[in-house]
Amino acid sequence: MWAIADIPESHVELVNAYTRAENWPAQQSAFDGQRDVLTSSTFRTSLHALSGLYPANPVPGQLLALLDEIDQAGIDTVFARRLADHNRRALLTAWINTPTWAESRKFLQEHHAELTEDESIRILAGSDDDTARQHLAILDLTTVLPGEHVYRLVTDPSAAEEAALDAVEAGNLPLLSTILIAAPTLHDRPTSWNLAAAVLLLAQDQPDQACDLARHVAGNASPLQRRAHTIRLRALRTHHPELPGLDDVIMLIDPEAAAS
Repeated sequence: MWAIADIPESHVELVNAYTRAENWPAQQSAFDGQRDVLTSSTFRTSLHALSGLYPANPVPGQLLALLDEIDQAGIDTVFARRLADHNRRALLTAWINTPTWAESRKFLQEHHAELTEDESIRILAGSDDDTARQHLAILDLTTVLPGEHVYRLVTDPSAAEEAALDAVEAGNLPLLSTILIAAPTLHDRPTSWNLAAAVLLLAQDQPDQACDLARHVAGNASPLQRRAHTIRLRALRTHHPELPGLDDVIMLIDPEAAAS
């Protein structure tokens, strides 16, 4: 197709305008003055030709996907949907990039409805970025805890440690997992972090790795701490007796208490 297609200059100009635009509002501005070109019957043919001429360039494929959306939903609906997505992502970025946790909490309070919309959650859940995952965990925690408490977990290792150990004892494994993601400062309390991580590994059917962490707990905790952790793990067992390797973890952390 690229060898025989006639590619009008107006089509090339529109593709170049889209390429130069840095975000959707700028892209839409370029389209608004050229809607007749964008929706013409020959523009799709030009895009296929450009795709063949420049196979490493993603722009023709992006525009073909846009045309497919327009064919299904109409241009006004698609433009409104993409603008809403841009604004939602910009809001999430602004929240994630707040310079202090105090400002982050204030931002969340001011924009709670938008940040907790299903689409906002979907965007955060689809990210591999650790900071985005942390903010998703913060949102999850605000559904069960007051915002002030949530941010205390994020900023205070002692508060995070207490909440994580309480979650172990209560057998609330989803909450435990969310706390560890929201409060990476718990790494500053390695004994408690290793205990919590060991429990989550058991839940993922990885008893050998859990036992490795249990040995670290046993080697670094005081006798009193080991006994307290054993009590928590026994309580966990009443909630989740099916966890593979839990008895082994208890034995490794405090053999004397486990035998009693």
